Amino acid sequence: MAASGKTKKLNRRNGPWTAAEVKQLGKNPDSAIARRFGRTIQEVVAERERRRLRLPTPPRRWTAREIKMLGKFNDYELARRLRRPKHHVQRQRTALKIPPFKPRPKFRYWKPSETALLGTMPDADLAGKLRRTFISVQVERIRRDIPAVRRPRGLSSEYLRLLGKIRDEELARLTGRSVHTIGCLRRKHTDVRFPGRPRHPDRLLRLWTKRDKSLLRQFDAHEVANKLGCSLKSVRQARRAFGISKPRADAWTPKEEALLGTMPDRELVSRLKHSLTAIQVRRILLHKPKPDPKYRPWTRQDEKLLGTAPDSEIGARIGRKAATVAARRHLLGIPPAPLVPRNAWTPAEDRLLGKFKDSELVRRLGRPLGGVRGRRRALGIKSPVRIRPFTPEEDKLLGTNLDRVIGERLGRHWATIAQRRRGLGIPACGRRHID
Repeated sequence: MAASGKTKKLNRRNGPWTAAEVKQLGKNPDSAIARRFGRTIQEVVAERERRRLRLPTPPRRWTAREIKMLGKFNDYELARRLRRPKHHVQRQRTALKIPPFKPRPKFRYWKPSETALLGTMPDADLAGKLRRTFISVQVERIRRDIPAVRRPRGLSSEYLRLLGKIRDEELARLTGRSVHTIGCLRRKHTDVRFPGRPRHPDRLLRLWTKRDKSLLRQFDAHEVANKLGCSLKSVRQARRAFGISKPRADAWTPKEEALLGTMPDRELVSRLKHSLTAIQVRRILLHKPKPDPKYRPWTRQDEKLLGTAPDSEIGARIGRKAATVAARRHLLGIPPAPLVPRNAWTPAEDRLLGKFKDSELVRRLGRPLGGVRGRRRALGIKSPVRIRPFTPEEDKLLGTNLDRVIGERLGRHWATIAQRRRGLGIPACGRRHID
C-alpha cells in the first residue's frame, strides 16, 4: 500500500495534559504550543494560568503608563504587575531618580574604628558595646571574612573541683552558665565507675553490705531493685564495681527440679518464673513424665470406624481432631471414605419424581424448583401434570382481549395464553378494559 503524502493532523482538544505538554507551558508562546499539540490557544492559556506559570516576554520599551506607576508600588509588586524582572524595575526607577515606595530605614554606616573591633570579642558582646543588633554585627563580620570568637566552653580548674560537691544551681550562678551545662559537665568529669563516689551532691550514698552482695549473685537486677528499694541502674553499677557477674536466667535449683512432673507445666510457669518451653525441655531432659498427658490410646472400636466416613465426621464422633484421625488412618493403611457429592439425590428421592407435582416435591424435599425439574428431566421422567390442549373455541378468543382477561376466562395462566397467541401469529389486543 502506498504511503500517503499527507500526515494526519494531531487533535487533542479537551484531552488530558501529558507531562511533555506541561513542561512546554511558560517556555514557548501559547500559539506555538497550541499548534504543536493540536489544542486551542484558549485551552493553553487556561492551563498555564491554572498552574500559575508566567509567560516570558521579550524586552520592550517603557510606556508612559508604566513610568507613572514607578514609586507608587514596591519594586517587587510592580514587577509582578508589569511582568518585568525586579532589577529592571529598580534600574528604571533609579535612572529617573524616583524615590522608592517605602524609604529605607535609617542606616548607620560602619566606621573604621568599629570595623577594627570585629573578631576581637564575641558578636553578642560587641553588639552591646557598639549599640548594634547581633545580626548586624554578624553579617558585617561574615562579609569581611573575619572568623568569630567563641566563648570558652570548659571551666577553670577551680570550678571543676566544685563539680559534684555543691548544687548545680549554685555553681551555675557562680560561673554564669546554665544549669543544664553544669549538669552535663558534672556527668562528664565525675567518675561514675565506683559506687562510693557521689554522682550528685543531693543524693545519699548507699553502703552495700554482704547480704546485698549475696542478693546480687542470686537474683536478677529487677528482683534486687525491688527487694532493696533502689534503682535498676544502681544495681547494675554495683555489679560492675564489685565484679559480680549476672546470674543465669536458665539456672535450675534442686527445689525447682523436684517440682517438675508434680503439676501441669502451665501452673509451674507462675511458680518457678521460667518459660513454658524451658519447663517442658527441663522435664524431658530429666525423664519425668507429664502429669496431664493429652494423648489417648486408640481402641479397636475407634479404629473400626476409620475409612467409613469423612475424617471430620469420625473425629466429631470419637472426640478427636480431624488431623489426628487422618494420621491414624494413614498409619494403618486405610483408604479415605469416598466423597459424597453435596446435596446428592438419594434413591428414595428419585422414586418420588413423577408421582407428585414438582411444586409438591419442593415442599416435601426442601429442594429448589429448578433442581427438581432438572433431576426429573435428567432421568427421563415425565411430569405428572397433563397439558390441556387448546380447543378451536379457545383459539378464537386469542387476541380479542387482553391475555390476562382471556386467561381468567379460560382458567389458564396469562403466559400460556401469550405463548399460544404468538405461536399462531395473532397480534395482541391493545384495549385496556373489558368490553
